[in-house]
Amino acid sequence: MVATRSIPLWGRVVWWSGVLASFLLALLMLLPHLVSLVVERQFEAFGCKHVNVVVESPGLRRTVIPLVSFQKDMGAETARLTIRGLTLEYQLPQLLRGFLREGRIEELHLDLMGVPTDQSPDLPDEPSMAAVAVALDALSEFLLDPLVGRLALTNATIFREQATGPFRRLKISGALRNENGTLNGAVSFQGMEGEPYTLRLTMNPRGRMKVLLHSGRGIAESLLDLESTVQVSSQTGLHWQGSLNANLKRATPFLALLLPLGSDLEQVDGVVAFQGEGVTEQIGSFHRMLRDASTRLHGVFQASVELPAWGEISEEIAVTLSGELNAHSTAVALTLFPFSSVRGRVHPLERLLKGTPFLGRFKEKEPIRLQLQDKVNGRFSLDPDDLRWTLDGPIRVQYGMEHSPIGLNALVTNASGLFSDPLSTEANMHCHFWGALSVLEPSPIQVQDIRWNVTGKVAFQKQAIHADVGKGSWMKTGPLRFEQGTANFTEFHVSRTVPVSVELSSKKWNIGPTTVHIKLPLIHWGGQRVTIEKVGLRVQEASGEGNKWQTTGTAKFLGLSSVLNEFVPPKTNFVIGFDATSAVVKAGVVAETVDQSVKVTGLVNHDLLTNQGVLRATMALRPFSSSERTLSRLITPWNYPFDFTAGRLGLSTVVTWSVDDEDNPGSVNVRQGEVTITAKDLDGYYEKILLEDVNTTMKLAAASLDDLTMVVPAHVSMGRVDSGIEIENIAFTLRLGRLGFGHGEGRPAIEIKDFSGHTLGGHVSSARIYVDPARPPSLFTLKFEGLQLDRLFQLEQQKGLEGTGVLDGSIPITLNGETITIRDGQMAARPPGGMIRFEPLEETRQRLVQAKPEMVFVLRVLENFRYDALRAEVNYHEDGTLLLATRLEGRNPDMKESPPIHVNVNVNVEENLPALLQSVQVVNGLEKQLGNVFRQSLF
Repeated sequence: MVATRSIPLWGRVVWWSGVLASFLLALLMLLPHLVSLVVERQFEAFGCKHVNVVVESPGLRRTVIPLVSFQKDMGAETARLTIRGLTLEYQLPQLLRGFLREGRIEELHLDLMGVPTDQSPDLPDEPSMAAVAVALDALSEFLLDPLVGRLALTNATIFREQATGPFRRLKISGALRNENGTLNGAVSFQGMEGEPYTLRLTMNPRGRMKVLLHSGRGIAESLLDLESTVQVSSQTGLHWQGSLNANLKRATPFLALLLPLGSDLEQVDGVVAFQGEGVTEQIGSFHRMLRDASTRLHGVFQASVELPAWGEISEEIAVTLSGELNAHSTAVALTLFPFSSVRGRVHPLERLLKGTPFLGRFKEKEPIRLQLQDKVNGRFSLDPDDLRWTLDGPIRVQYGMEHSPIGLNALVTNASGLFSDPLSTEANMHCHFWGALSVLEPSPIQVQDIRWNVTGKVAFQKQAIHADVGKGSWMKTGPLRFEQGTANFTEFHVSRTVPVSVELSSKKWNIGPTTVHIKLPLIHWGGQRVTIEKVGLRVQEASGEGNKWQTTGTAKFLGLSSVLNEFVPPKTNFVIGFDATSAVVKAGVVAETVDQSVKVTGLVNHDLLTNQGVLRATMALRPFSSSERTLSRLITPWNYPFDFTAGRLGLSTVVTWSVDDEDNPGSVNVRQGEVTITAKDLDGYYEKILLEDVNTTMKLAAASLDDLTMVVPAHVSMGRVDSGIEIENIAFTLRLGRLGFGHGEGRPAIEIKDFSGHTLGGHVSSARIYVDPARPPSLFTLKFEGLQLDRLFQLEQQKGLEGTGVLDGSIPITLNGETITIRDGQMAARPPGGMIRFEPLEETRQRLVQAKPEMVFVLRVLENFRYDALRAEVNYHEDGTLLLATRLEGRNPDMKESPPIHVNVNVNVEENLPALLQSVQVVNGLEKQLGNVFRQSLF
């Protein structure tokens, strides 16, 4: 039997103590790894990735953490933080309450890098605000409830890829100390360029904060003054009351680190002051506090800000604001006090001036000013899904000075919109727009000295603009030059408010109804002078969408007169009613002389797609009268040898044309035209030839303005033609050759067929008369039948001369340019002949007898000469000599002893035939030539 030996008590105590000591030793050895693992899991719980935390053996008074590094996505940025040499000093009782006596960081690196958009499509839209919220959360916790007695930073480097300004890459060092609730310290900042800055911070338990900025030179400048009372309670939350003053110029580099401001805003200068109070129940996070429904802020503020320039279009910007602010988690309400203002100088974009040369006059910078004369209420929504703003005016906006090239005065009564969509802006304003432009040179019009003065109302409604151009608005220009001529000046006056609306999204627009009066006093068109007393434009409606448009209205041109090279047309009034679209233009035209003597109506139809058009016009039958309504009174000066004195004249026309877009852009080419001229009972004259009762209808066709021809021959009837010899009951068929105008101007060829008429008791006719001035000579024959000799002698108006008999014959006429010749014209009396009786005045008888005693016998024979045969041969030479070779056979029955007498008479009349016909003295100078007549032959 083996005896057991028990372990004494002290042995068991030593053994268990060894086991416990071994466990504690193992636990102390594993504690850094366990703490590192716990901390890493906490970072990962906050969304961090690639977390690495190295903790040395924690002590009773100090713990050293050689390395902390992690990466966290923050919207469109990724934060990469590395901390080396983090030392935490504490006392265990205070540490259990969460308070560190001191924290020191030897080295810190923070990189905020942008994330490519194709790699983060679902990231939030406000990465910068997220970064600001994180920074403010940390700062607010440290300032409002400091858990570290002293925080020291030896060497920190911060780089933010999206930041701008000198602090894009920043080195920081310094220390903050909390003693008895008073926080103070100094932090140095060194940017990529320039000298270092030192910020000294003081914050006492009563909530007063002062931040001084030292630049190494001069005295310290204030960056931020905050004097306030902060009360924090777990039941009531946080209540703040105090004032804030900030120096923007000093604060800008630090703001640019948090929010990318851009190179323009980094040059801002000025101060902002705020006094008020705020409350919130959410004190755990600054970011959550901003979005908590319990958060309220109220106060008054003042701001005076200056900015040297902003982009390409503004400079010398100065903002002076004062007002009242009420804010909560979803909205900010502002009340701006009177005399708040914004001013600056702006100029158009350079790319706009390059694309529109005539706007080069506006390249000079012009002042702009926004002035508040009354209170203005504004509201800004903070809802992320509906970031909206509203303003209730009035706000007075002035652009330009009195003598600026362009100026604008506007009174904005209200405005609203979305921050994310500027085109959603809605606003109402009253505007006064004025300006002047020395030269406007867009082809094909060149305009000098343009001035305008426009008043009205403008309303912006989301993506639509509605404007009412006020009555009395005007635009005036100096000389105008265009391809066809010039105008000395023009004026446009709005006599009725013009409503205008434009929808930007759909490109819809609408104008009218309205009335505009235009002055065009003197125009030189195609070398001719044109004057217009009054011009009126009435637009009933004008609208469009994209490239499609339509308009209806009326245009009036009153008192239009012109001075042409050949004549002055009568003063005329034009009324044009139009109904046009982007595809076709339709217009009804009424043209009437001021004295209402002539009225023309027409209809124009032009296809804009094919650039072809047609005109149908009619001139009503116009009555003429010898006293007032003649062509010479209608058109002055009238230098033409014809006129109308009675009857009526009308015409109608159809003209088609096309517009040339290639060879000669804008030129009009007449393709085809038809003109119908109607004369009814028309009286008039040509030189000294009288015309009565002319009736005809002529139809002409035009292939161009230089080519006008008759479509079909025209039947013409005339009651009477008096050229000294009257011809009555005239009828013939007329055909005209080509009528030329412009380059083709000339006299047309004339063809007359079946000419017939009654004259001297007989009948005159011609089968065909053809005259072509371009191809002389022209030959035709006139036939005479039944001419009464007594009627012929009546034309002579020779006292004592009379006769009877009937004559027949034919006269061949040759026209050769301006000359007329007659060769072998024949006239003969019908059997059985007739009588010729000549009983001159006694004075004439004595003169003849004294000159030739043998005239006693001749005069006695002619007292009662009965002829059996009378034949005459007519010849007319180009030199103007008319030769009548006449043969008479007969006797005087009162002279029984006298044998039959045969007389051959040759009469030479050296006178131009037209003048001879006008004087109608066929045997002119009979008294002088009687002696020579009977000296020829007596049988």
